[in-house]
Amino acid sequence: MTTYFSFDVMLLLTAAALLGASCIAVWVAPILRIRRAKMVNVAIGFSILSFIPSCTLGSVAIEFLAMGRSHHETADGIWDRRVRFYLPAAARDIALDKTGASFKACFVIDPLALEAHLDAAYAAIGEPRQRDPKDKWDAVYAGDPDADERRRERLQRELSEVLPLAPGDFDPRTLGRFKRFCSPREGDGGGCCFWIDPATGRCFADAGYW
Repeated sequence: MTTYFSFDVMLLLTAAALLGASCIAVWVAPILRIRRAKMVNVAIGFSILSFIPSCTLGSVAIEFLAMGRSHHETADGIWDRRVRFYLPAAARDIALDKTGASFKACFVIDPLALEAHLDAAYAAIGEPRQRDPKDKWDAVYAGDPDADERRRERLQRELSEVLPLAPGDFDPRTLGRFKRFCSPREGDGGGCCFWIDPATGRCFADAGYW
């Protein structure tokens, strides 16, 4: 199972790096004509003062390197804890496009697994979730013989930044049957919306967080 990055991991990595650097400094102290006892004191002081800044810089560097597009067979292959927070664990064949404060994804999932993921998210904050949400455009399209086509055109505009992640054989004409679900909204405005085709399980996600 692939592990994923968290600040706790960075704390351990930074501590190991500073300990290793301190040991090397103490070992080479005689070569530099510095008493080892003095070098130990210098190394301890430097490690204490640089520990938190080193963790922060390391985290920023890893976040920067991890931006952009990537592909993962399952959610276990994604190390970013914020992506893992919003993305259902049952997602597979995941195309991910990550920025510093957001991500977009295209994946396949059983529609019931997506609903279970959202139910758990709402249950965690003590709020119920409407299991069969009504699209706000349903009333607008009621009685319109071209309702599916109009819905498809609207979703193509709404998902214009996410659709490039779809596989080459994806048919945009199927957008007319996609359903929209959203996670609970975070206190800082963060959240994730999902658009899923109940017939195939093809799902798009668009998330933002701080």
